[in-house]
Amino acid sequence: MNDQTYTSRQLLAWLWRDYLKKHVGLMSVAVFFMIIEGSTLGALARLMEPMFDLVAVAGLVDALIWGGVLLIGIFVLRAIAGVAQKVLLTRVAQATAADMRIDLLDRMMKQDGAFHQTHPPGFLIQRVQGDVNAVGDVWRAVITGAGRDFIGLLVLLGVAISIDPIWALLACVGIPIMVLPAAAAQRFVRRRSREAR
Repeated sequence: MNDQTYTSRQLLAWLWRDYLKKHVGLMSVAVFFMIIEGSTLGALARLMEPMFDLVAVAGLVDALIWGGVLLIGIFVLRAIAGVAQKVLLTRVAQATAADMRIDLLDRMMKQDGAFHQTHPPGFLIQRVQGDVNAVGDVWRAVITGAGRDFIGLLVLLGVAISIDPIWALLACVGIPIMVLPAAAAQRFVRRRSREAR
């Protein structure tokens, strides 16, 4: 077996070039649904201010009805968008995993008898299944995290700026100050755990 290591960038380029590029249309539709799902966070955050101002402070009961209808609409839209993007990404993940398994099986079938004598079939099956599943899990997490969560963060930041720019600026300055030491500690722990192996 090849023990050559690759960087994350090389592996993502290989994954994109050989497996994901042909599904760009389906993934674009999934990204559209991620945008909708992420945007509903901003709509929900924006709806909270008038709900509290009109219902809790001013006591307008009519605002409670339209606010409730809007709230239900936001959650229904979020659910539909979430299910749609998960179904589309699962479809792409299954097709990609099948392509990877076929390519790996093709590669194994071209190996000579000595290779198969030193690598039992159970080991090879376990290795192929584990590698394909790991790649599928990683790319799905990367796309979902980079898509929906990043868009949600941007929309929430936009809502925060529109409501109170000063507090939003303080949050934008304060959050990195809190996150940077945690990121440094995480890198330190990862480095030490790698050294311990």
